[in-house]
Amino acid sequence: MVSSLNLAVLVAASTLAVGIAKPLQLSSGIFYSPGRHSQVTKTVIAEDLSLVAQHFSSIRTNSAKFNDISAIAMAASASLRIGVIVSMGVPWFIDSEIQAVCDGVDQYPYTVEAVYVGSESLKNGDIGMYTADQIIGYINEVKKCVKGKVPVGSILRANEWLHVDTADAVAKASDLVGCNIYPFFTPGTEPPIKKLESQWGEMLKKFGHKVRLTKTDWPHMGEKFDDNVPSKNTMQQYFDDYRTTWSSYGKNQSYYFRAFDATEISGARYEIFTGLFDINGVPNIQLPITP
Repeated sequence: MVSSLNLAVLVAASTLAVGIAKPLQLSSGIFYSPGRHSQVTKTVIAEDLSLVAQHFSSIRTNSAKFNDISAIAMAASASLRIGVIVSMGVPWFIDSEIQAVCDGVDQYPYTVEAVYVGSESLKNGDIGMYTADQIIGYINEVKKCVKGKVPVGSILRANEWLHVDTADAVAKASDLVGCNIYPFFTPGTEPPIKKLESQWGEMLKKFGHKVRLTKTDWPHMGEKFDDNVPSKNTMQQYFDDYRTTWSSYGKNQSYYFRAFDATEISGARYEIFTGLFDINGVPNIQLPITP
């Protein structure tokens, strides 16, 4: 029996065979998680990444392991590079996450673009669980094991990097400053790309060459937030602006969010429907093809 995603990949392959259209592989990356699958196996991850690799050159994850499967090894097998996260969501898993990163970098050093220790993990009111000193301790632990083969940093929202005093110490200890920028949650009526550019400019002014864009998106479905309304049209425009007028002009590696709709997430629908593909691998918007 052919899965829906397998069918999507086969259809894409058939399309290529007759020369109708060929996906354009972008130099930028995209966030990937296999969480929508009822069972996470190497087979379903490989199917997902086969589709992702037609359109992007790298992935970013939210952990170093998909269950017990190495994210780095799976990226390597799909000829993708990876910005890998040491997940800090469950404290007693951190050591095994770090070990997975150390092993992965040792086996596939070229595959790993960067290691980010924690994502939005710094304490700031009701957000985050860890002090700056705790995060820095884990950063130094990862640096020790990767031995300079790949850069190591951490990820926070632009707001934390710019306005939380303790974030400066994390930035100082980091090779890279991973920044999540959310136009959808930014008040104002400006186009999403203008909101991205404004916050990116502030980040560059403060942190310079260390900054990397690690997450940005616009939902295609769900509730509105402030004056911001989810729609496929706005998502299409933002993704096109991001890939053509933002990420293409000398920027370092960045990651759009996300590859597939996240039906495994509970809560607001605008958190679920940000995927460039639906759960079956069918594009939610028009993706670029080669000329």
